[in-house]
Amino acid sequence: MSSEKYIKWMQILNWREMPQFGRIHRLKKSEFFKNFYLPPKLEEVLSDLVFTLMHANINNDKLIIGKPGCGKTTFLYYLKKIKSYAKENIGDKYHFEILHFNRLISVNLQDSYESFEDICIKIYKTYLNVCGFRNKANLILKRTDIKNNTKINMLIDFIKDNSSKFSKKLIMLIDDIDESPIELVEPLLRRLYTYMETAEIEKWLTVRGATLDHYHESLLRFIRTKFSEKIIYPRIDLYGIVANRINTVDKDAKNPFGSGLCSQLIKAYNEDIRETLGVLKKFLELNEPGKTKEYSSSDYLEQYFNMSIPRVLIRQHVFPNIFLDSRSAQFPIEKDVFLLLHVKHTVDDKFVAALSQYYTATLKVLRRTKGKNLYGEETVTISRAEIDGCIEKFMNHQMLEKRAEDCFSITSKGHVFYRLIFSPSYLKECKEDVEYYGEKKYFPYWDFVSINPDFGTEIL
Repeated sequence: MSSEKYIKWMQILNWREMPQFGRIHRLKKSEFFKNFYLPPKLEEVLSDLVFTLMHANINNDKLIIGKPGCGKTTFLYYLKKIKSYAKENIGDKYHFEILHFNRLISVNLQDSYESFEDICIKIYKTYLNVCGFRNKANLILKRTDIKNNTKINMLIDFIKDNSSKFSKKLIMLIDDIDESPIELVEPLLRRLYTYMETAEIEKWLTVRGATLDHYHESLLRFIRTKFSEKIIYPRIDLYGIVANRINTVDKDAKNPFGSGLCSQLIKAYNEDIRETLGVLKKFLELNEPGKTKEYSSSDYLEQYFNMSIPRVLIRQHVFPNIFLDSRSAQFPIEKDVFLLLHVKHTVDDKFVAALSQYYTATLKVLRRTKGKNLYGEETVTISRAEIDGCIEKFMNHQMLEKRAEDCFSITSKGHVFYRLIFSPSYLKECKEDVEYYGEKKYFPYWDFVSINPDFGTEIL
């Protein structure tokens, strides 16, 4: 984004600085808490957790399940940084440590085991220091006659034998297991658990629900057995996060990202908040301020940015340009396959015949209105291979899910795309994209849409 455009948008929006639309984990504690959004549903989860930690006699190892990018990791950092909540001095009773599972994996299993040993030793050393046992930790760690796994066992034994003397209990927050090669997860998770296998150390594992669906029974049984208490991480309101982070910049800062825009974006990114937040800057980069004035209201700016959703999502390759790489030389077959799937869901002989008949009828109209010699034969034949290619493209874009043989359903991302297909701004962006990439592709569609703005709805 040019500096002139950036400065202009900042003036219009009354932003002294760019809001935090990325990860906030490494911010200073004060900045982290200013930018952390705690909606009512998450506050309920937190309240239950704090009550259990502060008042329950028995604490269980926990499994926190949530969608990718829903904020699980940020929540872990919140727990690590928090000192008190609802008048409960949680920081006085517990010491939280975050272990990023994926970052410790090496090229082979043995090296990975050693990485896990190193991080556990580092965590235990910190924990003993916090609780006033620095000398005991150093006495064990300085020994050169024993291996790291033996040191870990000695540290665990010391923690068990002196649990009543520790001012805080250690909670290990295990994160990023989803990003690890599936074949390595079970041996590494089992080994890691042995490095902290004592009731004096509580273990919490975060994981995506979709990840669990791909684990084999042996690993699932281990996770269910060891992490017996299940917590479902709630869906977070994207608009609430965005509004909170913009308000952090300045109490008079304008918010051009309305609830409608946030709703469409979060669905377009399949509820991945991390990715969705990252695209917000693109609304400033890909839109010219033009004649927008500094006194423009937030409502006006919301409408202005709402109109640019197709542009941003196409340029960011969230949605495909169904004209740029079309499998058909005559028609944007991807568009019409998707429209049919939206209502029919099952691909069969009638599905193929419907497309062929529809295109044949369209050419007849074009020959009658635009000239008989412009559009070739009036009979169009669509092959099953062309349709399968379109379906594969949409599945790769996570807009379709296969339910059974030749049966498909539309995802939340697909529903957003369906609404955009008929948008004039989507068509405009697609045409500009085609021209930008130097494509010479010409569809009868371009002509037909000029005389029939509702083109495409007939197939439904």
